[in-house]
Amino acid sequence: MNMNKEEKAYEMTDKIFWIFMEKLDQKTVDQFIEENPEDERSTRNTEKGLELFDEIESYICEKL
Repeated sequence: MNMNKEEKAYEMTDKIFWIFMEKLDQKTVDQFIEENPEDERSTRNTEKGLELFDEIESYICEKL
C-alpha cells in the first residue's frame, strides 16, 4: 500500500505517541488521554493530548 506523506506522518506519530504514553505513570497519562463518553469501550485524547499529537505530527510531516 502506497501511503502519502500525511498518512506516513500520522502512522509514525501514532506509534511514537503510544510508545511514550506506555512509559508514563497513570496520573500523567490521564493528562493526555481520557475515556470517550460517546463510546465507553474507547479513549480519546484530551486537549493536551491533541496538542502533543499534532505537534509531533507536524514535525514528522515537515521532516518527510
